[in-house]
Amino acid sequence: MLAQSYSVEYILVDNCSTDRSGEIAQAYAARDHRIRLIRRTQLVSQVQNTIAPDGDFRVSEYCKVVQADDFIFPECLQLMVKTFEQSASIGLVSSYWLKGNTVRGSGFPFPISLLPGKKLGRLFLRTGLYVSARRPR
Repeated sequence: MLAQSYSVEYILVDNCSTDRSGEIAQAYAARDHRIRLIRRTQLVSQVQNTIAPDGDFRVSEYCKVVQADDFIFPECLQLMVKTFEQSASIGLVSSYWLKGNTVRGSGFPFPISLLPGKKLGRLFLRTGLYVSARRPR
């Protein structure tokens, strides 16, 4: 994550972990100014934890949720931002992902790279195609 080619703020949320992950996150935050650690005082659901960790998000044009067991390639965010910036009408960017050596997230009609929101919404509802969100301008 820290090797991203696009400069970002990393928000790590310790959702009352019982292992050493909170300590590990704190050590990274102390060494890297891009990392901000938010510690929960009460355990919340994964959805609640992702949506608004204590309302402490700063306003940002882009947001990419990455779970603790996820890996993203160093150029992932840069390519996603580049896609957004092709047109002001683009509101969502998604990507395929790897699970082991298997490409996942299929369902997006290859080789199409842009879809109107209505068609993407229909595709999501029919297939579960996952997308990352962008705050409207």
